[in-house]
Amino acid sequence: MNHELVLLAEKIDWNFFEKEFALLYSHTGCPAMPIRFMVGCMMLKHIYNFGDETLAEAWVMNPYLQYFTGAAFFEHKLPCDPSDFVHFRKRIGESGFRKIFEHSIKMFGKKAEESLVVSDTTVQGNNTAFPTDARLYKKVIDCCNKIADTEDIPQRQTYTRTSKHLLRMTYNSNHPKRRKKAVSAMRKLHTLAGRQVRELERLMTGEDAVQRSSWASKSLRRANRGNRTRRMKGRKSGIRPGMTGCSFQSLFGSAASSAGLFRPGPPRPVSWPEDGGPAASPFRCCRSRHGPL
Repeated sequence: MNHELVLLAEKIDWNFFEKEFALLYSHTGCPAMPIRFMVGCMMLKHIYNFGDETLAEAWVMNPYLQYFTGAAFFEHKLPCDPSDFVHFRKRIGESGFRKIFEHSIKMFGKKAEESLVVSDTTVQGNNTAFPTDARLYKKVIDCCNKIADTEDIPQRQTYTRTSKHLLRMTYNSNHPKRRKKAVSAMRKLHTLAGRQVRELERLMTGEDAVQRSSWASKSLRRANRGNRTRRMKGRKSGIRPGMTGCSFQSLFGSAASSAGLFRPGPPRPVSWPEDGGPAASPFRCCRSRHGPL
């Protein structure tokens, strides 16, 4: 038989699971279901996305499922109650499922080892920060201080309390009374972040120190470049200063990446009102919260 379940059943080393899980059973009392049957049912649940009840119905109708679990002849009824799957999962625990997963990977060798995992999901965890610039400048200052402490580099100032106070001043920047102070605090944070980065680059002269901190220094420079705001001449374009893909990404992003995130899309059409008034800008939602810098 060339069915996929038949070929898979012949390739799996069922004796491995018998030896691993035999210690979890008692020698007295009512005999339990065979370990191969229970392990095979757990594999079928994950292969075909079955539930406990749906697996019982599919197992009765499909002879290949019965062969995979070690049945010697066709049966018209599941030899156990679906609740026994719950007891088996509790019996082997997380470590038992890890053994099943590791054995299934080793069975296929390096073909099962992938360097990149592509996940098509709308909710993917990632180190993002919003609003962007002020918090990232604060992270630049904190990371510079951490590198200086690790490498025993003397600093003129750490700006720990100052950066925290300036970050607090950037809150509620849309309020008319706070807008000017927020813009000033943003510029000051940008200046302090660049000052800390340049000081580290100037003081890290030893080869060992540069090698140990090269990854952090490059990340700091990249974050400082990516989030550098530019003074705009007017607001006709409506593009928010600093609102680029780099400014959304946190200083040290996770390995998970989104395929379509921050990818420039086609320009949206401008809708002109019928009464001849000023048209609504298609970039109005992207206006800067902190104003042009």
